[in-house]
Amino acid sequence: MKKCVCYVVLVTISIFSLILYPSSLSQTSTRLYGRILDQDGNPIPNAKVVVMDWSYTVRYRIIFTDEDGWYSTNVPVGHRFKVYAYYDNPDTPGVDYAPSSSKDYLAIPEKPLKIPDIHLVKSASINITGIIWYIESGLISPSFKIIVIDPETQLPVKIFEYINVYGDDEVSWFVNSRWKRLVIIPADKMVDLKIVARVYGLEGIKIIQFKVDNGGKHFKLSQGEFISYAVTHDAFLLDISIAEKSIYNAWKIIDNAEKIGFYVAPQKDKLLEANKLLEEASNRVNLGKYDIVTQSALRRVFEISSKKIVLEINELETTAYNGAIVLPIFLSAFAITLAFFFFEDNRKKLIFTIIFYLIIIGVFIVTYPGAPLVISGNLEIFLMSILGSLIGLVFIVFILPKLFKEPEGTVKISMRNTIAVTFMLGKRYVKLRKFRAILNLTSIIILIAAVTTMTSMYSIYGLQVQTKDTDLPSNMLMFKNIPSEGNAFIPIDEITAREISNIFNTTAAVKAETLPPPLNQPVLYLKHDEQEYKIYGVIGIDPKNEKAFVQIPMVKGTQDVMSNSVILPMILSYRLNINIGDKIVLMSSKGGIKRVFGTFIVKGFFDDKKMSSLKEFDGNTYLPLRYVTGKNKKVVLKPCNSSDIIIMSLDTVFRLAEKPHDIQVGISRVILKVSPNIKDIVDKITSIVYAKGLQAWFVQGGKLKHFFLGSRVEVKGYQVIIPAIIVALTITITMFTAVRERRHEILVYMAVGFNPTQVALTFIAESITMGLIGGGIGYLLGLSLYKLAALFFSSYNIGMRENLHWWMSVVSIIAALGVTIPATLKPAIDAAMMTVPSRIRRVKVVSEKEKVKREERIFKAYTDRTLALPVTVSKDELEIFIGYVYSQLEALKAGFTEHVENLKELPEEIRPDGTHRKVVTFEYIIMRGSETYITVNDIILEMKPGTDHYIIHIK
Repeated sequence: MKKCVCYVVLVTISIFSLILYPSSLSQTSTRLYGRILDQDGNPIPNAKVVVMDWSYTVRYRIIFTDEDGWYSTNVPVGHRFKVYAYYDNPDTPGVDYAPSSSKDYLAIPEKPLKIPDIHLVKSASINITGIIWYIESGLISPSFKIIVIDPETQLPVKIFEYINVYGDDEVSWFVNSRWKRLVIIPADKMVDLKIVARVYGLEGIKIIQFKVDNGGKHFKLSQGEFISYAVTHDAFLLDISIAEKSIYNAWKIIDNAEKIGFYVAPQKDKLLEANKLLEEASNRVNLGKYDIVTQSALRRVFEISSKKIVLEINELETTAYNGAIVLPIFLSAFAITLAFFFFEDNRKKLIFTIIFYLIIIGVFIVTYPGAPLVISGNLEIFLMSILGSLIGLVFIVFILPKLFKEPEGTVKISMRNTIAVTFMLGKRYVKLRKFRAILNLTSIIILIAAVTTMTSMYSIYGLQVQTKDTDLPSNMLMFKNIPSEGNAFIPIDEITAREISNIFNTTAAVKAETLPPPLNQPVLYLKHDEQEYKIYGVIGIDPKNEKAFVQIPMVKGTQDVMSNSVILPMILSYRLNINIGDKIVLMSSKGGIKRVFGTFIVKGFFDDKKMSSLKEFDGNTYLPLRYVTGKNKKVVLKPCNSSDIIIMSLDTVFRLAEKPHDIQVGISRVILKVSPNIKDIVDKITSIVYAKGLQAWFVQGGKLKHFFLGSRVEVKGYQVIIPAIIVALTITITMFTAVRERRHEILVYMAVGFNPTQVALTFIAESITMGLIGGGIGYLLGLSLYKLAALFFSSYNIGMRENLHWWMSVVSIIAALGVTIPATLKPAIDAAMMTVPSRIRRVKVVSEKEKVKREERIFKAYTDRTLALPVTVSKDELEIFIGYVYSQLEALKAGFTEHVENLKELPEEIRPDGTHRKVVTFEYIIMRGSETYITVNDIILEMKPGTDHYIIHIK
């Protein structure tokens, strides 16, 4: 009875193979035959023989050997064929004779194809269970190979034609698809297994290998025996070894950075934390605990040691390297500033510029860790930077002014000369008042050193959480694995999807889809009534769970797609004349050969336009992606047109990945609704993000939180604001004192022709001088503090991070000036106001008798008189001056015995010779008893052609 059933099955399979096989009856065929023997040369009856058409990589026929071990079948000529054979006694649990195979041979016309004898090896079976979780990505390996190796040589076992590779390889592809986790080893022989797994690593898909030796006992089974072996423990031991190696490499990186001179105590603390986590994870693995807690701990170890530490040290080294090349410009400018501060003679300035520069460069090389990096890596660039900075600035400061001398005999002092004079006075006052200068400079130096050491801007790698408002329902949770670049998504394995559901004790809606195919290549062909249509994307859903979260915009039918049905875009209903209930054929294409994937019933049609705008709740499209040619012929990822996709059931989509179709599919997202009663939801999400390397979106209280592993820039140092205010107040007080002390000197400035702006600039120049000197010294002191911390506090994290950016030198000067200049503004304005006569002083008289005499002197025998004032007004200050004069005269209108009337500001006129003329006219009235004196006055401001200042006359 068994034999009859067997023959019926064989006949059915043969007929089905002939129907699907891409050949015609008109082809010429020939006979293929051979013999199956055991190791001793004895025939093996009833052995299963699989004949593969190697030209098309399809299974051609399955036959069995006769009592003498012979097999025979007809095959088409012109094709290459390969034969596989094995024997499995149904009375034993394992496979009794391991699979063996021949080479591929070409079938030629009019000549039978004789396959050389194939020898089968006595065997036993090992069923591989468990998971291969990989620490770099946090994902489980989707497929792996198992190689049978010799424990002594560590090489694959070779006995006759014995096949020594199992798992995701040709045995499971062509011989028996149920053997994806079955290893058939030689019986009565000591062997080990080597796992070769495809995993997602830091740089995409990679291959990892590890040995399975049964805990050092190796594998030795008798013929027909069957055992199961879980590789989870071995895989986690590999992960632990990777973590240990990663920590070791991180320590080497830190040690090298410390030898160069970097302060790496924060990185040491993080690595010690990673060591502790690794110890905890190792203990859990030894106890057989491979859960999310263990995975999360191992992933944290790897993220810290291989990403966080490496990124931070690389950032330090890159910043320091660039700084060592750019900073000599600042250092040469500071050397020139010091020389100008201490000396007046130009020759001494030049000599001491070089001396100061050499001293500062020496301090820089010793204290700045980027200098050794550049010296060891590119000494020429460092020397060019040092010499070029000095020569360039010396040329600009000392030589260029001599080449462009101002013409002699100018009426107005140039702004450059004015600034030079005011800064000369400013620096002399700094040196004159030594105690005050030392107090202010010390305050500035300490402040800038604190700014340099306490402020920092650096990248932080780790768990990041971004929050934004949303109107989505609360407690919605979604997981995705989106790479930084290069592909649409990294597939989430089915085990991880189930694990997520179990953690939150709810059913998840899993969505699978095809990964982007090569450019302009469809993933499937849809055929209906001899018409073909290209399909570029396939979505797989579990309709029962999916519709709880996503409503597909259906036009006809429902989204309850089954394993034998499909949902199509509405446009295909018109283009191919398809209706609900019709059957369509889907075909895959590989190597130019189309293969039937299956026949499916149309379950419904979705709206193309609405489908295009359908989004996941992270804002990304619901559609699969494909490669298209964008601008400048650059290949980019874009969503598929909704008219080019189909929707199928989840299990059907997974079958696309099987042989011979080999279409890349995977789970693109997992979405679920979390019960609000679950404790520590955020902690669970965090653990999954770390353990699986996924990104999560969680809706809670009107907020959408995005959890992911990545970098962010963090700026620290707001604490220095209070010390900056204190320093500014200190400088303000000392400058007020300076103004009071220099009242007589201010009058001298006015007498020699200084205007109010120039008087104020003298005090501001003094503060700028202190800012430049204090800022430069403070910055160098801050760099020295980094070096001291690296030398004496390398084992202690004192809460300081090196800020080695080259632009920090500019920031230090700006910070110093930002404190000193505002602190000096009020005292400088007060000093300027001392040079402006007040209204009281203009009308003040000692006695009535003197007042009468003064009036007589003014009005006696004069009808018209013009007085020239020894003051000029810059054209940029004209409006300010006019406004000031006008407001002062306006205030005199309220007087009784003396007041102003008919105050007017006339429009500016330009005379034929190009002179600009501005006039303010008013009448000044003085009452003395019954007599009234009136003078008509004009304040005239004239700017001659070729000048940029106004001369003032009073008429």
